Amino acid sequence: MRCTINSNSPRSQGPHSLSPPDQSLARRSPGRWILRERAAKTYRLELKDLDVIDPIERRVNPHGPAPIRKYNEQDVAALSRRLFAAANRVGDTLAVRSGASIVRSRALSTYPGLTRAQLDTIPPISVEPNPYSPNSAPMRYYNVRDIEALRVDMQKLKYEIQG
Repeated sequence: MRCTINSNSPRSQGPHSLSPPDQSLARRSPGRWILRERAAKTYRLELKDLDVIDPIERRVNPHGPAPIRKYNEQDVAALSRRLFAAANRVGDTLAVRSGASIVRSRALSTYPGLTRAQLDTIPPISVEPNPYSPNSAPMRYYNVRDIEALRVDMQKLKYEIQG
């Protein structure tokens, strides 16, 4: 695997500053940084939500297979505000059925870049009790068009946040 050196990192030399060529890095700002797991916990996000924004540094983790990723804390806070603001606008309203529909779990597997928090930002077309497991969460059905539009919006948000 070909690697490139992250010249923005204070450790611009050595194996800890390598990042894969397909992973773009955000511009480093003078603000604070936050590690991926801490960002998810602090801002009540899923780890997949953080994939919308680029890290400011990515390096090899000497203690495990997952790389260490640092994010600009301002970018993480902005993402959190947008996701939760959109979720609060949706509330308990239902969308009007328009074309094909998809159940929440199928949407998450069909569109792997989307997370539960992101799906919470759009209204479902129906919410029904789970016939397979009455004690679990209800089944939510969405318009496929809404899911595809959300995916496009998340891509736009990614580019907006990156500046």
